[in-house]
Amino acid sequence: MSGSPGSNASGHRPGRWGLPEQARQLPPEIRSYLDENVGSATPWPAVPPDLSSAPACPLDGSLVEDLSRIVGPSHVVTTAQGRWGALGGASYLDYVRQRAGDVQGLPDAVVMPGDHEEVQAVLEACSAAAVAIVPVGGGTSVVGGLAASRPHVMLDTSRLRAVF
Repeated sequence: MSGSPGSNASGHRPGRWGLPEQARQLPPEIRSYLDENVGSATPWPAVPPDLSSAPACPLDGSLVEDLSRIVGPSHVVTTAQGRWGALGGASYLDYVRQRAGDVQGLPDAVVMPGDHEEVQAVLEACSAAAVAIVPVGGGTSVVGGLAASRPHVMLDTSRLRAVF
């Protein structure tokens, strides 16, 4: 089972503020004001993650099979690359960890249900296996709420189109 979480056709990570190549530049007068009064910000280069050091999906194979049966195999992500794409939110610590290429805290799997019944079945399957669920919408958590310290499945809501 592989793939990338989220349903964004452009392929960028959910919860991020657009694609770098589509970034808008500040007007010159605002850039000048910021440079003079705040200082010029120079981002440090991002370090690509060393996914070879990422642990393999530690979930029991029968749980992964159950989840695949519930939402379809293309909506269960267990690869290190796919799980990296779902790591963290938009808190300062999340950004620092991501830019440093830190793979700690990867979800054990990412599951993308498509409707209410699938959400309920995923919750029941994970509960029976004593695996925590961390729901993620836009990935914009700024308080570190997407982190879990025990086996967990990230429930990606990007395919859901209705609230019940």
